[in-house]
Amino acid sequence: MTWQPEGTALPRSALRRGWIRLLPRRGSVVAKPDQTVDFTLLNKGIDSDLIVKPFGWKGREATIRRFIEGGFRVHFGMQTGPQVAKQCPNVNLLGTGACPDPDGDGVVDEISDGQLSAESVYMSLLETPVRVPAPTAAAQLRVNQGAALFNQVGCQGCHTQNLTLNSPIHTEPGDDAGSTGITYNLATAMHDPKPALNANGSMTVEICSDFKRHDMGTVDTDSKNFNQIGASFFITPPLWGIRDTAPYLHDGRAVTLLDSILLHGGGDDTNSINAFKALSADDQSKIVEFLSSLGRLGGPASCAGERVGLSTARSSRRADSIDVGPRGQHHRMRAGRGGRSSIALS
Repeated sequence: MTWQPEGTALPRSALRRGWIRLLPRRGSVVAKPDQTVDFTLLNKGIDSDLIVKPFGWKGREATIRRFIEGGFRVHFGMQTGPQVAKQCPNVNLLGTGACPDPDGDGVVDEISDGQLSAESVYMSLLETPVRVPAPTAAAQLRVNQGAALFNQVGCQGCHTQNLTLNSPIHTEPGDDAGSTGITYNLATAMHDPKPALNANGSMTVEICSDFKRHDMGTVDTDSKNFNQIGASFFITPPLWGIRDTAPYLHDGRAVTLLDSILLHGGGDDTNSINAFKALSADDQSKIVEFLSSLGRLGGPASCAGERVGLSTARSSRRADSIDVGPRGQHHRMRAGRGGRSSIALS
């Protein structure tokens, strides 16, 4: 089927067919001849707009652009021009001040459309995590056995190994009227290491997630619901790079990888965690050793060695450009007129 953006009507051809079936384990929606849609058979891990939302512990954002925007607002107290323009007034989200300064800090247009594009492009071009080779052949054998056991106990049911991108061409759209966005090829623009292209031009990414929310039961839960998302529902976090991202779980309560595994259970993961607990201690250790191989080349993720400069106008806190240069490369992105952005790669 063709995925429809939120708020758009389903095509009449789909309505005439009656049933629209989704991916396995996602459930189904029923499109009726009167153009109403029944979502009661849709799995709770999928929103009724049918849009995959891979960002945030709760799976609340569909794009890295909106995820970054939320980070600026929540962690830095900076509101983007596009969000204020589209959603102000919104007391719950933006504050009680008058538009266009709903947070009432005396600064407007704190992050422009162009700067938001620059941040989004930078994040999307970072190198991908990889499987880090073990130091010895014997240790690598245990890692390989751990990978097989990981699948055997059923962890891959949620932590699906591979995601295929039909095309590596990506366009980061702007929010401002008339913005044409920034188009680039992930196969050439990304920092190394990056996923290899397949013969048909697609790109396979080993990410270990189904990008679906699951009920984690009473063990791993929040204190309250997040909007329409239940307190115990969380998106399957990608396991790529997990070796370097401790502590684990949404609240950081798990110090080690083994801790994070043992704090599963009681929800959609009950069968797989019971199978894990039935393994010998040595086999459990092999799974942990496999997970410990999912890291980044050069060790834990760090900004060390990268040039990251944010040129800030003192009077308005508005950045004019962002310079990044990991591993000897230099990217410069500048917000142009009207908040649009340009990018130069060298």
